[in-house]
Amino acid sequence: MKFFQSKRPHEYFLDVIVIIIGILISLYFSNMSTRRENKNEEKRILENLKNNLAADTVRINEALDYFKGGVYTTTQVLKRDFIFLDNADSLSVYFGNMVVYVTMPLQRITFIEISQNGGAAFITNKSLLDSINLHYTQYYTFVEEYYEIDKHHILERMVPFMEDNFDLYGSRELYDPAKKEYLKTFFSRTDFRNYLTTNLIFKSNTMTLHNLYKDHAKMLINAIDEELKKN
Repeated sequence: MKFFQSKRPHEYFLDVIVIIIGILISLYFSNMSTRRENKNEEKRILENLKNNLAADTVRINEALDYFKGGVYTTTQVLKRDFIFLDNADSLSVYFGNMVVYVTMPLQRITFIEISQNGGAAFITNKSLLDSINLHYTQYYTFVEEYYEIDKHHILERMVPFMEDNFDLYGSRELYDPAKKEYLKTFFSRTDFRNYLTTNLIFKSNTMTLHNLYKDHAKMLINAIDEELKKN
């Protein structure tokens, strides 16, 4: 009595076909699962980038409000419009705009993350990825550089000059009405006005770069929205 019988060649062939089909089905579902995971990761990255950009536009608007005030008050001083000297609160605002810099308000948390961990590879739209790279390597960098320039001008040039030449720097006497003529004379000094003019140029240029950054950020937000609709 035979317990085992050898198979015919075509039966072996069928067994091989069944195994191959099983492997292909397994690979198909594995690839489908991987694609789904990649899509989910792409969606997470794009949503985070969008949130970063949206937050940046809010911060930029706040910074622009400050810079607009600074440009206005500095321009008035350069015009020798000293009406602000008649009011202590106005003098405080004007004087503050002359010697204060703003810290960089923008962030690129998600961009740094995907640059360091290879997450950029999950973004399938390469044109969109190029725009994201351009935004953070060019627009962001330009704004950041001007913040550093403005900061350096204030800390390394304006403040030392004021400490050496302005007797009322850091003093409450600054708001003494009796010091009005002294303030007019100091604010009319050529060397002080040169520093102030440079400060005005830096802040005006920073405003221009802010607006370019904001416009490009809005464009990117719209592009990301369109890409998310595809997922």
